[in-house]
Amino acid sequence: MTSLYKGTGELIRKFRIEQNMTQSQLGEKCEPKINEANIRKYESGRQIPKLDTIKRIAKALGVPAYKLIVWKNIPFDISEDAQKASADAVSSIAEAAIESTKNLKEDLLLYHFDKLNSTGQDKAVEQVEMLTKIPEYRKDALDNDQ
Repeated sequence: MTSLYKGTGELIRKFRIEQNMTQSQLGEKCEPKINEANIRKYESGRQIPKLDTIKRIAKALGVPAYKLIVWKNIPFDISEDAQKASADAVSSIAEAAIESTKNLKEDLLLYHFDKLNSTGQDKAVEQVEMLTKIPEYRKDALDNDQ
């Protein structure tokens, strides 16, 4: 269950340091405030922040909540039942993604695209263009199946 959260603390730390904030300053900036000790636990991975806490930290850092979530292993299509299962970590992350982004697939693509250098980005665009030429992957082909 915690594998979906793995790396969230590292991302919190990364964005906090990029903004030259201490753990204490980040905690103070959250509304309501988060204890510095808890920020330390999140960053070290000793404690997993709840969905609401991720949103509060993201707001304090000035980044979308999805930027604090490691998207590895998140399924693209999540059933309505999975979203409603609040005890399920996948559902919680899916709900966070849906609430904080207009389109999970686009955000996943952009998240990974942003990790690439210029050459990698050019190759990624080429690959996506190639996929659009395959009829079974085109939206119009999917619409005909339904």
